[in-house]
Amino acid sequence: KPEELDSLDRKLAQLEIEQEAVKRENDKERLKILKQNLAEIIEQRSKLSSQWEKEKETIENVQNAKEEIEQKVADTAAILQLEPLLDRKPKALSGGQRQRVAIGRAIVRHPSVFLFDEPLSNLDAALRVQMRQELAALHHRLEATMIYVTHDQVEAMTLADKVVILNAGQVEQVGSPMEVYYNPESRFVAEFIGTPKMNFLPMDEDLTNYLANNTSVNRNLEGADWIGARPESIMLEKKGMFGKVNLIERLGAETLVYLTYGDNHQIAIRADSLAPVELGETIEFGLDLEQVHSFDDKGARLSPAITGDLIKAL
Repeated sequence: KPEELDSLDRKLAQLEIEQEAVKRENDKERLKILKQNLAEIIEQRSKLSSQWEKEKETIENVQNAKEEIEQKVADTAAILQLEPLLDRKPKALSGGQRQRVAIGRAIVRHPSVFLFDEPLSNLDAALRVQMRQELAALHHRLEATMIYVTHDQVEAMTLADKVVILNAGQVEQVGSPMEVYYNPESRFVAEFIGTPKMNFLPMDEDLTNYLANNTSVNRNLEGADWIGARPESIMLEKKGMFGKVNLIERLGAETLVYLTYGDNHQIAIRADSLAPVELGETIEFGLDLEQVHSFDDKGARLSPAITGDLIKAL
């Protein structure tokens, strides 16, 4: 009957509305749980709108005992060297101090996932080193997942289990820090990781002759447009190539020697601390052929270093 069909349609419509309401409620609950287990630490500090004491109230909202709250705040303040600043308001804190407060606000919550967006960029050099060590220790202690965005390759190499290197929004390579360093999959990655960056020598007549005269290491470098070598893979004790010294940086434990090679190509050599080189002289050097990579003219890697294969297999 028509009236029975109308009644059935109304019941079905009501059921759909109720199901949608349940779905929305479930989505809200999932979002609430996600927010409770996610902590974000960003570079911008202007969003800090309350003093450190408010963190106690925040934790109380999660129904922690007062003694536990005080202990968490004290422990976190000790890690971040914030004990003398606990009673100050944000306007009385420096940029670096505010950044430490932001990190502390995440630490006291013990979330499942930390999101770090350049958290150490506004700290001075000494505190940056200390905070890097503290974050590494915190990672092992909490066993929490940490997603860490940085332009500082030292932070990436020392803190990461896995490194994701992005180029213009595209993933260039994913791997352990040592794998990315020793086994870069593109010229972009090879130049991005390492200080000084990887040297690139054109496969010209001089380099071709040098490789032909050093056949003790079996390397297939055919089709290469460029040979990539880390500064430590170019050595003064090896012979066969020449360059003019244009800069010397004596850093104590090591010396960085910068040369002009061939058609005005700049290369860097990591040498011994007391390497006998002088500015302006022409010196002889050679390559550790086990450690070099080959690339085509578009930046794609053709052949990795032998060590790179060993690192990848670990």
